[in-house]
Amino acid sequence: MRISLRLRIANCENPAGKLSFQDWQHICRALINSDEVGFAMAKYLVTGAAGYIGQRLVRKLLLQGHSVLGVDSGAIECLGPLLDKSRGKLELYRAGLHDKAWLATAMKGVDLCFHLASKDNDEFQHYLPADREQANDQVLFNGESFIDALTQSLNIFEVAARTNNTPVIFPSCDSVYGPNISYPLTENTCPMPISARGLYKYQVEQYARHFNLRYGLPVTALRLFNVYGFWQPDWQGDVISRFCQRVLSQESVTLFGNGDQERDFIHVDDVVQGFLKAGRTGFSGFNIFNLCTSEGTSLNMLLDIIGSLLGAPIKRVYEPYRPGDLNSAIGCSLKAQRQISFRAEVTIAEGLRKVLKEAGAITLQKVI
Repeated sequence: MRISLRLRIANCENPAGKLSFQDWQHICRALINSDEVGFAMAKYLVTGAAGYIGQRLVRKLLLQGHSVLGVDSGAIECLGPLLDKSRGKLELYRAGLHDKAWLATAMKGVDLCFHLASKDNDEFQHYLPADREQANDQVLFNGESFIDALTQSLNIFEVAARTNNTPVIFPSCDSVYGPNISYPLTENTCPMPISARGLYKYQVEQYARHFNLRYGLPVTALRLFNVYGFWQPDWQGDVISRFCQRVLSQESVTLFGNGDQERDFIHVDDVVQGFLKAGRTGFSGFNIFNLCTSEGTSLNMLLDIIGSLLGAPIKRVYEPYRPGDLNSAIGCSLKAQRQISFRAEVTIAEGLRKVLKEAGAITLQKVI
């Protein structure tokens, strides 16, 4: 990675000659992942900058003094208020990722690309009827959207490889594991994607591996588990937001199956920290890390915690299982802990409290 690092080791009792190569490797890795280390300022390209994770990542990078070039095909103006505060360190562009000539210009002088631009699972599918919760198995695969998403990621990898192999970090997801009986899910677990999103992310991972092996492009894939923590009244991107919307509207919550399905819920603030830690580690090959809490929470327990925080029970409606629904998806974060010093810090109760507070819940109780 081309971000220069200034390290100062003081009061070291052992002279350099008495430390093994492994000792120095451990010391440097610990320093690299320490928040106290001073880094030379870098320039980052962030695609999907106006998205769920992108907004928070851009803010964090600016707070650390870095320069950011943010790109998004959607509502990039949501980052507009940061322009005046950034003192010229933020550039924003409303653009897609189809024009490779423009991407090549944008990539010049960039130290690392966070490629967050992606499509939601719903964009890969046509629901009949339109209501996704009533659709069940009446779904048509949207091949055009799928191919378009792959093309945009391929363009990023190709331009990064041609631009002095600019390192790329992108989000994959736990859907690549599919209906796996392994517990917990590690990076070595055999992928078995069955959802459109899981299949898309797995293919992007394979293209990333190809660009690394063939062209030497440094690429890191972060397999995100169930990310939550972003609140907007009409946001439907995660199950926790949908649950909270219904509960705060005093509506019943629909659960498919018995509600005992377990998921590994990770707060968006922890995810952003994972990206930052991966970004400053400076890997040269192709790497995959799980970003998860390594703890499972059932959907019933999720509603129990929300009800406990609000001080009222939640009405639940149980419907038959939907095709493709998984019983359990819990990750293992040991590899991320060891190699990028990542550890999720926000508990599910703390995270739910944050979401409900942002949603306008005035009185919140202690979780029982």
